[in-house]
Amino acid sequence: MQTLSILLSGVAFWALVIGLISPKAFNWMFKGKSNRKKLGLVFGIPAVVFFVLFFIFSIGTPIIATAKSPTNKKDITITGTSAYDNSKMEVFQNGKLAKEITADNDGRFSSDIELVEGSNKIKATSTNEKGKTQTSSETEIVLDITPPDLSVEQPQSPTENEKVTIKGKSEKYAKIIVSLGGKEVKNTSVRKDSFEIKNIPLAEGENKFIVKAIDQADNYSEPKEIVMVYNKPVVKEETRTETTNQTSEPPKETAQQTETPKEEAKPTETPKVESKTTQQLDIDKINELVKKVGSFETTILDSSSNYATAQSQPPYQVIVNTSLNQLNCSQSKFALFDINKNIYTENQLKDKISRILFTASGSLRSSYGSADSKINWSTSGATNFWSVMLQYKSYEDETGALANRTWGVSINGCR
Repeated sequence: MQTLSILLSGVAFWALVIGLISPKAFNWMFKGKSNRKKLGLVFGIPAVVFFVLFFIFSIGTPIIATAKSPTNKKDITITGTSAYDNSKMEVFQNGKLAKEITADNDGRFSSDIELVEGSNKIKATSTNEKGKTQTSSETEIVLDITPPDLSVEQPQSPTENEKVTIKGKSEKYAKIIVSLGGKEVKNTSVRKDSFEIKNIPLAEGENKFIVKAIDQADNYSEPKEIVMVYNKPVVKEETRTETTNQTSEPPKETAQQTETPKEEAKPTETPKVESKTTQQLDIDKINELVKKVGSFETTILDSSSNYATAQSQPPYQVIVNTSLNQLNCSQSKFALFDINKNIYTENQLKDKISRILFTASGSLRSSYGSADSKINWSTSGATNFWSVMLQYKSYEDETGALANRTWGVSINGCR
């Protein structure tokens, strides 16, 4: 950057000198209306800006890019920018020299570091050809490989309530996830040391919930099973039917009368099934397309950001978490690409997706909005797709409409 800055500053400076001596030399830029004032603005300002940049890069300090902390990854890659291009770099860990490396032509550097459990204080120095050394500010990365504790209270079962509240205790700031049949139902974060998740819907019969805790370093607790039996309350109309059976004469005619309401009740159920069909097929199709890539934890939210059901309305927000699968960088990029391609090219789901949020703990995290999904998927590939995601925005930006939220965040140097 130093070389480029001084080169551009020099070009702008000499263009300014020529323009001040002979303004007509630049008539082609201003349609024959060139003058010294215009040239002073066009070339003078860039000359000063590029010279200031050169000065900054010449005397600046190394910068270490922000790394995930706490983390459960023992081996990580730290990246950053040096104070000087092609400078000799020394990386220190807890006050001891850990690595000696060389920055590239643009002053960028990366270094693999093996963390120790607990606090790791990282800093770097860069030394130029004249022996001048600059030191970065210190960055702390905490290695935590201890799974969080988790205890869950068993609610009263069986119950006639169609919703249940699950309570328990775990590590502060841990994320609590409640799943049913492999699908996430609800989640919350621990405040202090306890949590409470209300209004968890129950299906008639037995419901086997799996509760797990994930701490800030992505360590998973031992899963806890909560079994709830929901007995639907008896409908009063059935009581009236039984009374009719006991009082009516003769018995055979009564049997016909009691059968008639049952036959008439069937058509009333049919519209409910039909009203659920389209939405449920959409949800099933999304889960099917994700499962083709891998058995990943998938959450589908509707247009109101509630968990999608057979009555939900699109567009859907698809959230895929592969943390349990422990994918490396390359596997994460292919999973990300295949899931987006499968869903956005499926005719059934056309115009029904707002965005796909993908997380691969330790490698990458991305959001791909539907507004940017109209690409030629047949000529794209996993690596190029991830590179383009990073170019959109290399940081999480959760502002604006979901369809416009496109960004990619590299974790531990995944490129």
